[in-house]
Amino acid sequence: MTELIVTCPNCRSEIALTEPPAAPIVQATRKDYEALLADAPAKVLRGTICPLLGGER
Repeated sequence: MTELIVTCPNCRSEIALTEPPAAPIVQATRKDYEALLADAPAKVLRGTICPLLGGER
């Protein structure tokens, strides 16, 4: 796994996340993207994510 780096919004310092603390974040993000990708073909067919067909609705 590549090292994940988070930038603090307050002080702009970079914080390296090691694998154990980052695991829940990575898992949740992966789950969100998999759900988004699973729904993408249906959205394309409905014309809700293609700018040529009317863009996001």
